[in-house]
Amino acid sequence: MTVVNVILALSFFAAAWYWWWTGVRAERGTLRPGTFCAASLGLSYFDKQKWVEGHYAASGYTKAVSVPLFVAAIACLFAGESVYGWIFVTSLSLAAVALVAAVRKAHAAVRHMP
Repeated sequence: MTVVNVILALSFFAAAWYWWWTGVRAERGTLRPGTFCAASLGLSYFDKQKWVEGHYAASGYTKAVSVPLFVAAIACLFAGESVYGWIFVTSLSLAAVALVAAVRKAHAAVRHMP
């Protein structure tokens, strides 16, 4: 295990932990509106009820974003230098798909609210 393995693993773990914790806070209803974590900015930023409902609906998908990142963190500990790129591209692609699903779920949840 090299220093690069540890740095990559810690980076992926930090990103995974952030998305997991964001999903947990969204599920609890304690996620405050902000510019850094505004997944559904277009539909629900100005209405607190829509913000909470949209993020609650998407919380499972938001936590799912962290799964490929956790897997990448573990894989980076044992991977050789030749597969770093594959781990990076694959995990971020899967995380992006989950994030798009979360945004769509949030928008669907608030679209019919008054």
